[in-house]
Amino acid sequence: MPQVSKYPLSRNTEFRLYKLFWETIAALNNSVKAEEFFNDLLTPTEKIMLSKRLAIAVMLIRGYDYSSIRSTLRVSPSTIGSISLWLKYSGRGYRKTVEKLLKRERVEKIFETIDSVIEKTMPQKTFTRTMARGFPKGKLKKPF
Repeated sequence: MPQVSKYPLSRNTEFRLYKLFWETIAALNNSVKAEEFFNDLLTPTEKIMLSKRLAIAVMLIRGYDYSSIRSTLRVSPSTIGSISLWLKYSGRGYRKTVEKLLKRERVEKIFETIDSVIEKTMPQKTFTRTMARGFPKGKLKKPF
């Protein structure tokens, strides 16, 4: 369980530490950099804990019930309740981030669907496919 030092920081020092922390996170502009940073910063338990909290928020916003979330993620009802309260009353950051993730996921699924429909309906007329079947019989023996 995380612990806070029994030696409190001054307000100014605490403010400066938070500012440095948030600026550092904001500077991580791609997932590879973010993964490297958080792998070095967090313990495996902390990574799992934060990942589960995010997953709970996603599932709550998608409309899953507590029992489904509990059985899928192996979390307690009180953890789900805490995330639910944050989303309802003070979780602007949670909600914005999760909704952005879900929107991006929907857009990606739309493009995947379009690609699969195009693949099924459009015949592939490529040089590679033609070569695989061989050249037409008759006068032409070579492609060029």
